[in-house]
Amino acid sequence: MIIWSKEPVLDDEAAASASRAPTVLERVMPRNRRVRSLLGLLTIGLMGGLLASAPGALPYLKRHRSVAKSVRAWYRGARFVSDEGVVLQPRLNQCGAAALKAVLAFHGIDREIPELADQLKTHAGRNIAV
Repeated sequence: MIIWSKEPVLDDEAAASASRAPTVLERVMPRNRRVRSLLGLLTIGLMGGLLASAPGALPYLKRHRSVAKSVRAWYRGARFVSDEGVVLQPRLNQCGAAALKAVLAFHGIDREIPELADQLKTHAGRNIAV
């Protein structure tokens, strides 16, 4: 025969702790609120530590840019392989010259983007002139 009760069944230790009077801290702040406060203080401490160590980490990251790029790629869900052979276009209308510079560099020909842009007759407002 099963008898249902609204009161929970407590073992001896739980019954002893339930019967004792709450401490001053328990009366002032409930347990879950204390835990959240402790986690908040821990987070603030960790962030302060990171901010304090940032000036020491900046020279390392400037010397080893691939580490920063790898972390940034990992955060975005990708994998950083290398930036060797990457050519960035200095102006919006020089994308054709930058692409041509990358192809020529692959074949061992070294040219500058402004020189290639002049030879391609690239002007502001349009790409390669036809």
